Amino acid sequence: MLVCHYHDDLRKVMVEHLGSLEILRVDAASLEKVLCDFFVKNNIPWQNLVSLLMDSCAFLMRGSKTGLETRIHQHCPNLLDVDGDSCHHIHNAAKKFSEGFDGYLERLFSDLQVDHQWSPDQLFNLPDGPPSLNVTADKELYKEPLESIFTKHNVNQTARARVEVVQDKLAKKGMTPQGRERKKRICQKLWHEETTTVLQLSLYKGVLAILKDYVMIFQGSQTLVHKLHDRQLELFLACLACFVKAEHITKLSPRALRELVLEDHMLLPSKDVYVGQEADTFRSQNPKHALLVPFLASVRKAYITTAVYLQKKLPLNSPTLIALSALDPLLRGHSQATLQLKRLSAMLNPLLPEDQDLSRELVQFSVDLTLPRYKEGDGMVDWWGHVFHQPGKYPALSALAKCCLSIFHGPRVESSFSLTNEIIDQRSGNMNVETFNAIQTAKYVLQSRGQTAVQMFERSDSLGESFSLQDIVNDGPSPEEEVVHPEQPDPGEAEEAYHSDVEAHGIALDDDLPHITLTSENFSLSGFCEKLCVLLKFFTVQ
Repeated sequence: MLVCHYHDDLRKVMVEHLGSLEILRVDAASLEKVLCDFFVKNNIPWQNLVSLLMDSCAFLMRGSKTGLETRIHQHCPNLLDVDGDSCHHIHNAAKKFSEGFDGYLERLFSDLQVDHQWSPDQLFNLPDGPPSLNVTADKELYKEPLESIFTKHNVNQTARARVEVVQDKLAKKGMTPQGRERKKRICQKLWHEETTTVLQLSLYKGVLAILKDYVMIFQGSQTLVHKLHDRQLELFLACLACFVKAEHITKLSPRALRELVLEDHMLLPSKDVYVGQEADTFRSQNPKHALLVPFLASVRKAYITTAVYLQKKLPLNSPTLIALSALDPLLRGHSQATLQLKRLSAMLNPLLPEDQDLSRELVQFSVDLTLPRYKEGDGMVDWWGHVFHQPGKYPALSALAKCCLSIFHGPRVESSFSLTNEIIDQRSGNMNVETFNAIQTAKYVLQSRGQTAVQMFERSDSLGESFSLQDIVNDGPSPEEEVVHPEQPDPGEAEEAYHSDVEAHGIALDDDLPHITLTSENFSLSGFCEKLCVLLKFFTVQ
């Protein structure tokens, strides 16, 4: 479990490890009991919980009747509903889109990855020539395409000879039956089905980039909860615009978009559907090509499937996310922003001070000329820090904003799995939960503060600082209290053995031998180290 909160001293939003729990049975009721016990044991009031972000497991976590989030609402009625991890929804939307092409490119990429993973010699020759041409029996399969490549790019005889050398070198390598089949599939898609491969690659590069842009924004560590509603709305409209006529979607409200039913007259003609730059060029140059009709039919089906999924999963009309948008400093001074902040305060009323007039603070806040100017791209948390640190001016608004800034909105939990893999491996697989919990807590404390352990616990002068040996002397046993265990040698015998060993080597100790006397008085550690080095140097010379 991770907890997100605003740290007043550091003026930043911190993500720290709250605890790790061992669960034998995984269902909503068991998880609820474990969480309740944890809150009671650590004396955490349920009303301090602002929101809850879990994965999008439909029944276990977010089930509307018996899911864990529904159960937690019974303990915390004012819990904000920010939906699940939206990045998960976008990842699943990408999978939905690719389902319409039966994994054609995915299998090609998988074959290429396996081919190079188990054939490092091919990576060595990759800059010199195609790595897949190492099967003598398949020469007829790629002879004609290879010759056309040479002709198209005006490859000279020297380069052709180099390719043949690479082929001969790789042809000597033994191949398993599975490897031969994999080579055939790669050659088939790269050369004999080149048009299909290029068309699908063009489509993937164009459409999946739209989905990727959203994920790249919210998978970082910045607090962007105020951007959730706008970005999700922009993403959904961008996906619809790829295959739907703009006049049918641009003027719709979020509620209307959520209820939109796609009809045939609303869709763009096949010649205008977005398919990426390379595919669009091919379509315009070859309008009657035999591959275009089935390709464009698959494209339309993939678009509709993805749009329906996003329409169902994204909270386009969420009152909570719309109200959170008012935290954007760019909206300060607008009447709608003030209205949405009032609605947000009603949702979080138990966490706000009762003796403060929030309405008056909002009126003053909307026209406050002393607050710094905010520009797009500036840190929102830093800007709100100026509001928080104006003593007595905005107490209720500050409490409201701190609650909202602590809301999880990205795949933060997934990052904890990466830290887990660094702790638990084959050698530490039996680590108990208490030890793991302590390590995770320490790692997150250091990570949230951007420090190493040495930096966090550094001393001003660890070498030159004076200290006393009195405590060490007092804590140690007196000579008459020393105990010799049966398996240990007698101290007297060890001393005699040492002296006899010195005499055996003929080493005489001079009167001028540097020596160190340790007393219980204060002394300098740096001076002690210098004398120790002199003593070691003396014995080294001897």
